[in-house]
Amino acid sequence: MKNFLAFGLLLLLFGCEFGSEKELAVANGLRIYQQHCMACHGEKGEGNGLLYPPLQKSDYMLQDSVRTLQHIVQGVSGSLVVNGVSYRGIMPSEPTLNDVELGYLMTYLYNSWGRVGGHFTPDWIARNKPIN
Repeated sequence: MKNFLAFGLLLLLFGCEFGSEKELAVANGLRIYQQHCMACHGEKGEGNGLLYPPLQKSDYMLQDSVRTLQHIVQGVSGSLVVNGVSYRGIMPSEPTLNDVELGYLMTYLYNSWGRVGGHFTPDWIARNKPIN
């Protein structure tokens, strides 16, 4: 019984200290967002004028997570309509991000700014990532 209680206590301590996989992915995704996305999309995903759309309350992004991944991996140019507003900025591709980092970033994007979304694993990324 003592061993069971000790194991349970350790599990509780480590679980609280390190958080869930999803929480870790969100924290790592924030770091990636700050390095790769924040300059254009803003600290809180609010966007930048008519050049770069908001991510915070983006109907366009929430409609299709595979399309969001495609835009991150391949970049996007041309007109996008987000929340009824047309944007014409150019988003460069992010070819240096691996599947783990892409999963972290996607998990951050879909679980930030008041949203509670999915956990995008490297397996999900590999299955849905566009082939260049």
